[in-house]
Amino acid sequence: MPPKRKREQSEDGVPESERGTDKGKGSRKKPKPFTREEDLIIIDYLDSLKKFADLARLFPDRVPFSVRQRVVLIFAKMRGLAGGW
Repeated sequence: MPPKRKREQSEDGVPESERGTDKGKGSRKKPKPFTREEDLIIIDYLDSLKKFADLARLFPDRVPFSVRQRVVLIFAKMRGLAGGW
């Protein structure tokens, strides 16, 4: 019976955490927070819409959320915290 290989090492000796194939706890990369410049770009874009209703139209209609809930989800999506749509 062949010896078991270590979980951290792949067959060619490169740690799986460096390859992105590690399935261990904490292997999912968390989204980085926006920089101030990115925040300003988003704020300028939102100011150009002028209405929350226009912003809410960007969110798909398949979910029965109110305009306010859609806006909250859009902000969460922009921050990378919400699930995909």
